[in-house]
Amino acid sequence: MISAVLADDEPVIVRGLKKILDWQQLQVALVGEAYDGARAAEIILQQRPHLLISDICMPHQTGIDLLRMIKQNNLPTKVILLSCYQDFNYAREAIALGALDYIVKPVDGIVLEQAVKRAVTMIAHELDEEELRDRLTSYESSNQAAPQTAQPEPDDIFKLPICNSDINRVREYVNNNYSNNINLQNASNVACMNPSYFSYYFKKHTGMNFKDYLLKVRLGNAMKLLRSTNLLTYEIAERVGFNDAKLFSEKFKDYYGNNPMKYKKDVLKIN
Repeated sequence: MISAVLADDEPVIVRGLKKILDWQQLQVALVGEAYDGARAAEIILQQRPHLLISDICMPHQTGIDLLRMIKQNNLPTKVILLSCYQDFNYAREAIALGALDYIVKPVDGIVLEQAVKRAVTMIAHELDEEELRDRLTSYESSNQAAPQTAQPEPDDIFKLPICNSDINRVREYVNNNYSNNINLQNASNVACMNPSYFSYYFKKHTGMNFKDYLLKVRLGNAMKLLRSTNLLTYEIAERVGFNDAKLFSEKFKDYYGNNPMKYKKDVLKIN
């Protein structure tokens, strides 16, 4: 579970935040609440939560002060800030200090839920990377301590399931919808990430960008149709998500070395 702290100088706001979302469904455990900045700072230093959702304007320490403290202490805590004011200077400073989101009150439940989902995804990603580093460090240490003993291959260390649920969910979505007009935005919604972070995340964990992966799936299914049906080129193009048969033929040739019909003739000759 992801641990989170709520901070606002109005208790009614804190109570509202606790009720506005299904925290358990979001895999978030609320481990503390504070009604002023000083108390929030104490809880953060004691609990080291994964996530802080805090008002900006509070007695003793502001949300911006808490952000600075988190940064100065190298804490892993992600921060979502709330404010009654749509103040560009506040927002700019918050983002510069590493805040994930800046939400203007009154808090919209959907907006907050999307922000929390992005935070949870990022935190889970970092936790998985930390686990991977620990696993690798353990492997290297044991390998140095006992070089004569058979050790697991390094590749096995990297088979640790890094947020596989996110990647697999997107892959399943693509496999089921490649014939439709899907894009990076659709896929990022499936993964509950913003498009720019999803693009980085997907490439980091698959070795290719999303656009290339979608093309690979589409052309792979086109190849199967060429082998098993008598469909014409434009019909196959439509079935695998291309609106333009000419573009489909060009992409197919770039990928497989021949245009679709030439590929089909070569397959028929072999068979």
